[in-house]
Amino acid sequence: MSLDKMVFIEEPTLQLFMSQFDWKVVKPKLHNNLVIFKADFYDDGHVFAIDGKGKWAFCSGNSLIKYKNETFNSVEKILERYGNDCINDYANWEFLEEKEWVVTKHTCQFLGSFSSLDTVRKSSKYR
Repeated sequence: MSLDKMVFIEEPTLQLFMSQFDWKVVKPKLHNNLVIFKADFYDDGHVFAIDGKGKWAFCSGNSLIKYKNETFNSVEKILERYGNDCINDYANWEFLEEKEWVVTKHTCQFLGSFSSLDTVRKSSKYR
């Protein structure tokens, strides 16, 4: 089993990476002791990262995922149907619509968003 290293990351590695952009990851979900970075695994409104200056990155949006010839509107529905072990088959999940991490200031002023590690920006770049 080899999980996507852009989605499933060791917590110290992710914390170090995010700290380079002035973010601190808070309350991450884990799978096999790896942080799940992808927003689709989180409930809307879940705060994933903060910068200590009033900026938050929280989960928002909709999921549409095709797996085993079925279409699901949430990761939870896939896990209910196939169990947590299906995360090990993540490479076969096709995301048709994805949630993202929305960046706001003081929870109300939209500043931007990111959905993958390669789109994370320094917190000060969100204005």
